[in-house]
Amino acid sequence: MKMSITNDIGLGLMRLMWVGALAALIVFGLYACNFGPGQWFRLSGDPGDWGGLGDYVGGLLNPLFSFLAFIGVIITVILQSRQLDLVREQANFEEIQRVLSNISSRIDGLLALAPTTSTEQHKPESALKSMFEIISALGTWALNNPRPSPDVAGYGRWVVIDENMGRQRQAVHGELTTIGLELEALAWTLGRYAAAGGSEMVVDFYKYRYCPILTWMDAIGLLEDSNQIQEVFKPKEMRRFMVADPDI
Repeated sequence: MKMSITNDIGLGLMRLMWVGALAALIVFGLYACNFGPGQWFRLSGDPGDWGGLGDYVGGLLNPLFSFLAFIGVIITVILQSRQLDLVREQANFEEIQRVLSNISSRIDGLLALAPTTSTEQHKPESALKSMFEIISALGTWALNNPRPSPDVAGYGRWVVIDENMGRQRQAVHGELTTIGLELEALAWTLGRYAAAGGSEMVVDFYKYRYCPILTWMDAIGLLEDSNQIQEVFKPKEMRRFMVADPDI
């Protein structure tokens, strides 16, 4: 980016130099064509002739060169201003990327932590050791077991399991809320990054990275009120990739 601006400055000044050289060639060419043939293009020894040439050249080229120099200064100032704007923009992008990286690290750390409230009483046969495992278990069940009609066979068993899942979710409500807030911050920052013209590759990276967690948390009803997450990550559209039956 910086190199591009430098090249633009060099190219602009080079063009001005060519304009000046061409103007000088035209001025001297006209003088030679007008006075040279009668003198067989010989150099005069009369100081008055040289003075006349100096007045002629100076009167035509000095204003032109002054104007070109002024244009050159303007071009340099404009391009340097653009360079400063691009440097500030790049610095903003880098700062946003650092913020995204910090938020991502916090989310990963929260997902790796064991819940502060034991969930063994809610799932004694398999104590889940991390928030990621808990969210995965709750979300996978919610995605693949939509609420059936009361008159469908197996509805009672579904109610029992659903109540157990609800108690387990309530046991880690604090941790889930904290993770949800961090995901909200991630969505907000990504939205600002994209709006400022940030790389789509960076946005897609975070979308794909947190696709499972966002889909599971949305399936168990934790992201319904987060308009920012729904707008940026669109977890409901990702559900078809996370369920056993694509038609669900």
